Amino acid sequence: MVNGKTRTVEAQTVNTSNLSVAVTDEFFSYSPRGELTDVYESTPHSGGYYHTTTSYWPTGALKALNGIPGVPTIYYGGSTGAGLDAEGRIVYSQSGMPYLKRYLDESKGVPLQDIWNDIKMLRGIHSNTAVGGGVCCRLRLPIKTN
Repeated sequence: MVNGKTRTVEAQTVNTSNLSVAVTDEFFSYSPRGELTDVYESTPHSGGYYHTTTSYWPTGALKALNGIPGVPTIYYGGSTGAGLDAEGRIVYSQSGMPYLKRYLDESKGVPLQDIWNDIKMLRGIHSNTAVGGGVCCRLRLPIKTN
């Protein structure tokens, strides 16, 4: 295993009736920057070790994921790294969970056909006033005309 100093390099689960028998076994390798690059995993039904690998762009963004049985290599960012992450389309929550940023004009469905201007309340704020320091806003949406 590579670059494992101060990092987890092996994890096992064992049979509780015989602690010397591993049920699952995993080995990990890391890049010099600490990114996970290789995982070797053996389970009771795997018939040996699976080997998955990852590579990263110089920015630290994921470049490729390989070795998942039955799945071709997954590439992130094309050949230059100018994919979804470089476009700012991948956003991260406070917990670090990645989400894809989507825009309404890219969504399936029927374009806006009409304006509804008879709605008086939006989350408790009247459309013409800002009550109690609330924020009032108006949406200006393009209307498709034939």
